[in-house]
Formats: sequence, C-alpha cells, structure tokens
Amino acid sequence: MVSTSNGLYSERRTPVTVVERFLAHYGVKGMKWGVRRKRSPSEPVHGDAKRTKRVVGRARNSGTDAISNRDLQAAITRMNLEQQYNRLRPKSNSEKAKAWVAETLLGIGKDQAARVGREVAAEQVGNLLKKAK
Repeated sequence: MVSTSNGLYSERRTPVTVVERFLAHYGVKGMKWGVRRKRSPSEPVHGDAKRTKRVVGRARNSGTDAISNRDLQAAITRMNLEQQYNRLRPKSNSEKAKAWVAETLLGIGKDQAARVGREVAAEQVGNLLKKAK
C-alpha cells in the first residue's frame, strides 16, 4: 500500500476502503472455520515413550497374553520411572493450588457428611425414644 497526500491507495492506485484498511486475516489460508490444526509437540517424543504407549494400548485391548515378557517388562519399567519422576519433581504453583483445593473440599465434605449423620442419628434416636414411651 502506498500513502499519498490524497489518502491511501493500493499498489494499483485504486482507492482502499476503510474496511480493507482495518481488516486483517490471522488464520491459515485454505483452513475451514472451526477446524484446528494438529499442533506439533514442543519436543519430540522419545522412542521409549512411544513404544510404552503402544504396548499399554495393546495390553488394554487384547490383554497381557498378546505381549511378550520383554515388552511388558520394558513398559512396566518405563511407567515406574515416570511415576518416580513425577513424585520427585517439584510441583508447580498450579498443581499445588489444585491439590489444596481438592484437600479443602474433601475436608469440608467430610465435615458436612459427619454433621448430617449426627443430625439423622439424633432424629432417629429421638423417634425411638418417643415410640418407647
């Protein structure tokens, strides 16, 4: 686009409308509306992780009889290593907050359940005492 003293003109010297000046396209040319592209992972997945995922999927679908002992042992070792890593790595703030919220809600739920249980028990005992008189 070229700016002149008379206003904005496109490359071919035709007047550019206000809409054309402010309209911007931020999508991918040729993409359909509402369709998302597959995002490539930021880091490539290691072969061991791919193999473990495939073995676990096969075990889930066909049972452990469809897997060799070596593949099953490798998958178990990989899953154990991942669990140990997740236990040992420092938790992010969002993970800490999520755990705190879950713990707090669980505590509140237990307190409310105990309170309701006491009220129901007291009511039932009161009803039994009324019947006994």
